[in-house]
Amino acid sequence: MSYDAGLSTARYAKPLHEAFLERASRFKDSETGRHAFGGFLVMRLVDQVSPSDKVSSSFAYQLKATNAFIQELLPPTVEVNHLRELVRVAEASNTTGQPELLVPPLVAYTLWLEHQMLFDEALDVLEVALRLPTEDEEVSLRLQWARLLRLSGRYDDARSAYQLVGTLAEGQGDTHSEMVSRLGYAIVLQKVGNLAASEVVLREVLADAVRLKDREAEGRACHDLAVALHLMNRTKDSVPLAFRAYQLYTNSADRARALNDTGVFLKSLHLYAAAKHALRLVVEGHPAPELRARTLVELLEISALDGDRISFERLRRQLRDRASPLPPDEQVNYEIQVGSGLSLFDRHEQAEAHLRRAIHLAEEHKLGERLFHAERTLKQVRERRPPVDSGTTPANAGLASFESEVQDTVERLEAIQAL
Repeated sequence: MSYDAGLSTARYAKPLHEAFLERASRFKDSETGRHAFGGFLVMRLVDQVSPSDKVSSSFAYQLKATNAFIQELLPPTVEVNHLRELVRVAEASNTTGQPELLVPPLVAYTLWLEHQMLFDEALDVLEVALRLPTEDEEVSLRLQWARLLRLSGRYDDARSAYQLVGTLAEGQGDTHSEMVSRLGYAIVLQKVGNLAASEVVLREVLADAVRLKDREAEGRACHDLAVALHLMNRTKDSVPLAFRAYQLYTNSADRARALNDTGVFLKSLHLYAAAKHALRLVVEGHPAPELRARTLVELLEISALDGDRISFERLRRQLRDRASPLPPDEQVNYEIQVGSGLSLFDRHEQAEAHLRRAIHLAEEHKLGERLFHAERTLKQVRERRPPVDSGTTPANAGLASFESEVQDTVERLEAIQAL
């Protein structure tokens, strides 16, 4: 390995598993708080697992105390089951002197935490996995690490992490993981507003994926390129790319994300009926919490554009508690959409409050593109100009030549909904 693995991970995670203690404190005397404290105890136990097959008295005592606490956690939720499995494997690992046995259950727990948008805790658990003997899984674990850094808004760290894992994958001849690392790097470039550079990287990866006949990498490259082009106001080119990604993906979560973005792009072209088809299909498919929240934000905006105040307020209530755990860029988007919608219903003071919040978050996390969008929207609201186009005629003058392709996408979505 050409770099110090410890330096590339440990400095990002909080010491002593503080992320779990923070959740336990925030939800004190609740089921969630007890589960978080259980996570803290389990991770402290895992820290004590030794490559020696001699069980120390301190480990035996800590195992007994931790196991007693975990067994009393009821009901046996998904998180509790993860914790119980980790305790079981920790005992076996310490007895056999094989700490690497802990890597699969640690990774499984990390994925669950990520899906719950508990990114600091997910990084904490994954950092422990990376301290264990993980040579066979190191590339995949480091890709997961870089993604978590990106999702938590630590973009400088994520960029470095993607570069490191790309170098590692290339050295091992792992072309798929090397392309995935470049895709992640391109997404980071999007998040910080360097869209032109992101497009260059994505087109290079797409060409390589087609050449290597890597269907998954091709789908991801199509999807991420669609997002980049949308952000560059070239949305009519985004719809077929996003729908192509939907067709290429085999994983249900990836397909849901591609369908969500297809709906977003159709919405921006003022094709609201088609957009609702796509977005409602996503919600009905029971997506992960983060994607569900993002999809509801888009439906919230469509309700505002349609002048449907009842739906707008209903969706706003549903999102009130779901927006705060979103990644920083999505939190900013949520505040912008709520602010825009409120202004369309002539609630300008409330709209400005949400938009100022969006600007604060964008500045805090150095989100250049989102900051520009929030500032522009706030200016429009203060000038009493509509912050979004609410007409039914597509703003893109070049859409006429694209009409048949859009209609084909709409028909496919309707066919899917009828299944």
